[in-house]
Amino acid sequence: MQVFRSFAAARSEADLARTLQGEAGDIARLTAAVSAADRDVPPGDPEVQRARLLDSVVAVLRRAAATRPLLLAFDDLHWADNATVTLLRAVVDAAADLPLVVVGTYRGLEIDADRPLATLLARLRRQRRQVEFPLAGLGADDVAAILSDLAGAAVDPAVAAEVFAATEGNPLFVRECWHDLAESGSVVADGAQWRWHRDRPPLGVPATVSD
Repeated sequence: MQVFRSFAAARSEADLARTLQGEAGDIARLTAAVSAADRDVPPGDPEVQRARLLDSVVAVLRRAAATRPLLLAFDDLHWADNATVTLLRAVVDAAADLPLVVVGTYRGLEIDADRPLATLLARLRRQRRQVEFPLAGLGADDVAAILSDLAGAAVDPAVAAEVFAATEGNPLFVRECWHDLAESGSVVADGAQWRWHRDRPPLGVPATVSD
């Protein structure tokens, strides 16, 4: 789990040992930052192992938060599976009485009743424990400015308008779309401005961000 890899990388061996203590073996299942000796934990009942892992994560967070406030960031939670959401729920519950802030990002349009995250979000809303900041896509002028910055020159308004329509102002999509257009030769430099190539294929969202 990336959050614990980052957590471990930011601490000295002594600090990490004090924070992990008896939970080192369980946390080692999530990160390779702990020694091989600590990872030598005998297998057991899966349900018991999962419960032990959740308890270990919470215990480590409590010890870490006792020395400094923590902020944990989770990205792309719309892809989270049941195990990840169960772990996230344990972390969120622990944050109720700790100097700990949990920040998560997800694509709202991809969260339906079948997604594991939907249940956790509904629970947090009932408990009034979350603050949500919906982010809309960038406007047409902002997309045109990003394209000009990426191109290092002015971009034909027709190009900017079509990229805006295809990406709906998603900054990541805009960037990847431009790289794809430039690499494929769909846009060409014409003096001080980039414009469409006359034989370009139809514009679509690149495969790097379409999944």
